[in-house]
Amino acid sequence: MFGLFLKDLFLLKKHWLKTKYIFILFVFLLIAVLVLKENSLIVAVFIAMLFLNSIQVLFAEDMKTGWPEFLNTTGLHVGKIVFARFLASILISLLSTAISFVINLLLYFFFDSWSFKELSTILLIIFLVSLLYLFILLPFIYLFDTNGITIAIILLFIAAFLLSKVNNITTNIANFINDLATVNIVMVSFLGLLFIGCISYGISIIIYTNRFAKKL
Repeated sequence: MFGLFLKDLFLLKKHWLKTKYIFILFVFLLIAVLVLKENSLIVAVFIAMLFLNSIQVLFAEDMKTGWPEFLNTTGLHVGKIVFARFLASILISLLSTAISFVINLLLYFFFDSWSFKELSTILLIIFLVSLLYLFILLPFIYLFDTNGITIAIILLFIAAFLLSKVNNITTNIANFINDLATVNIVMVSFLGLLFIGCISYGISIIIYTNRFAKKL
């Protein structure tokens, strides 16, 4: 399983983690901070989304090389195969959070926009949201390949639209959060994310088994 994770890490390094790309990215973020100032957060969000959606690179490479068919010959358990991809997703979430950390840190030093506590809270939220996004995305990519991203995003927009039509939904959520202590909010968030992650993992195993593992 760890070997599968290293394979995904190598592919990510091949596509993203190159010294020249990292340097260009840092310079771009620095220019964004100096020119757009506080509004440069928009740039950070955009770049972070590019990193999150790079998960499709791993799936595209697998289909191109016939990787699932090869794994069928190894007798490796499907749960381990899927779990390795989930570990890669966590790595991508950390990368997107690191991007936000850099730009927020620059804003912190240049403009003193937030306190360090607020900065830490923002980064935690970004990390949790990025993980939630990938957990939702993974089953769709396993089922629809690279088209899964488009389908998942459309369904997320539809779900958000339907939720917005629920009476007082925003007020009720805000009241629920206000009633919780900070520690409880973090705990509820982590438990909720863990629950969604487990469901996503289980669904992904079922999809992978039916699409690839039965092709023996």
